[in-house]
Amino acid sequence: MSLYKEIFNKINRSKKVAVISHKSPDGDCLGSGMAMYYILKKMDKNVDLYCDDSIHQNYAFLVNNCYNSELKNVDYDLVISVDCGDLKRLGKFEQMYVNHSNTINIDHHMTNENFGVINCVEPERSSTCELLYDFFVSNECEIDLNTATALYCGIATDTGCFIHNNTKENTHIVAGKLIGT
Repeated sequence: MSLYKEIFNKINRSKKVAVISHKSPDGDCLGSGMAMYYILKKMDKNVDLYCDDSIHQNYAFLVNNCYNSELKNVDYDLVISVDCGDLKRLGKFEQMYVNHSNTINIDHHMTNENFGVINCVEPERSSTCELLYDFFVSNECEIDLNTATALYCGIATDTGCFIHNNTKENTHIVAGKLIGT
């Protein structure tokens, strides 16, 4: 079974999911968190987003006040970190992640410490959002306008609007498909 299918099956078996983004959130961090949020909601999951930092007003259009800065009293089935290379970047949510027995780490950083029970780390990707696009497509998830906007935001910011050397052919292909949504 492919890693994408293993992760998707784990998500399918979960009802309550926490998604944690890193401190000092950027577009890829917030875009991947929001894209995961939208997809999980379509899968009829109870989803909470967490970030241990304030979110810059430039991203207000993207996050729609969905992020929590304080841990809710919920017994999560699954905890997913997105775009986070190490546990310390989870901030005050690090212990929640470490103490959970069912964790997934989805990231694109070469320095990722593989701290999840399941690790989906693809450093050849421009961004976590580019990785998530292929994950969603391979699992036949519907990418609506909100999800496409979140993914595009992450790709655009992590590539410096497609000028950084992490921009590859697939990056443009994915961005083009998202624009066409």
